[in-house]
Amino acid sequence: MEVNQFLESLGLSKNEAKTYLTLLKLGSVPAGPLIKGLGMHRAAVYNLLDILINKGLVHYVIQANRKYFEAQKPERLFE
Repeated sequence: MEVNQFLESLGLSKNEAKTYLTLLKLGSVPAGPLIKGLGMHRAAVYNLLDILINKGLVHYVIQANRKYFEAQKPERLFE
């Protein structure tokens, strides 16, 4: 089973899974590089980030007045 399919089987949409995996790969990043990496509209990415934050799969830290988004460790998926 592919990673995306596995994430979707856990209840994530295709775009939520894509966003989570991209964040895992990029590490702690502001929204700009994430939006560029996903190739999606800015508003859509922020919406996906809100959904993933509510699901406990993404969090952010504020550094120098900027939000840096980070994916939670994959083990978190099993909680």
